[in-house]
Amino acid sequence: MPIETLQEQKQLKNILMAGAESFNKDPKEGFQYLQEKKILATPLEPDSVAEFLRRTTFVNKKVIGEYFGKDKDFNQLVVKHYCKTFDWKASMSSQQ
Repeated sequence: MPIETLQEQKQLKNILMAGAESFNKDPKEGFQYLQEKKILATPLEPDSVAEFLRRTTFVNKKVIGEYFGKDKDFNQLVVKHYCKTFDWKASMSSQQ
C-alpha cells in the first residue's frame, strides 16, 4: 500500500475522531466541523449523517440517542436512514 494512501487514511481517521469528539459535545458543531472538512455535504444529507453515526466508533451512543430523540424532521430522517444501515434479515434469521 503506498505511503500516500496510509497517510490519507490516518488523516481521515484523525478528522473523524475530531468530528466525533465535537459531535459528542455538541452535535451541531460536530456536523459543522465535518462539513468544513468535506466529510459531510452542505447542506447536510440524512443518509450521510446516518452513515457517519453508524460507522464512526468514536461517537458516543448516548449522544446519538439524544440526537435521535429530538423532535425535528431532519433528525427523524436520519433515524430512518440509520435503521437502514442494519441487516435486519440476517439478524432475524440468526434468532430462529
